Amino acid sequence: MPLIAACRHRRFHLLFHLRVTPTGIAFPSVLDVRITNGRTAQVATVPARYEIRVEGVLGEDWSAWFEGLRVVTVGTDTVICGVIADQPALHGLLNRVRDLGLCLISVHRIG
Repeated sequence: MPLIAACRHRRFHLLFHLRVTPTGIAFPSVLDVRITNGRTAQVATVPARYEIRVEGVLGEDWSAWFEGLRVVTVGTDTVICGVIADQPALHGLLNRVRDLGLCLISVHRIG
């Protein structure tokens, strides 16, 4: 089997691998992304406030589906805002936006 085909089945990228580094209770978990050429990027997974704007009108009752975030209609757009636990939670929320077929206008980290 060719190497490229094998990678598609395993769902990983040749140049990157992902490792979650466990930490003590007092510190937030840190996502450790190692790149094969020796460089390392670290992203702290701490809560942050986000504002996500989508095209279309959603009622406030969608708040429960978006994990309790505030859902506000502004003209013909909807703003979903609140504190999101970490980057994986943000990506999960963006997946929900995609699953609804909504057009994503912007994502802003506030403060």
